[in-house]
Amino acid sequence: MLDDECDKYRNIHIYTYGSLSCDDTTGVVRVGCAFVVFNYEIEVFSAKFKLAPYCTVYQAELFAIYEAVKW
Repeated sequence: MLDDECDKYRNIHIYTYGSLSCDDTTGVVRVGCAFVVFNYEIEVFSAKFKLAPYCTVYQAELFAIYEAVKW
């Protein structure tokens, strides 16, 4: 029974991404992050988040990892 439970999660892969962009013409800063979950190469879940413009790329990356771990 326990082996069956472990096998269910054996091929899960989670990818995270954090990003910051700044529009040179308007000066608008956008910060966001996302994560996606694959099980046996099939996407089973994804989420994206908009962060405050004063956040750093490092914070965006960490927030994506945090949300993925919570999932």
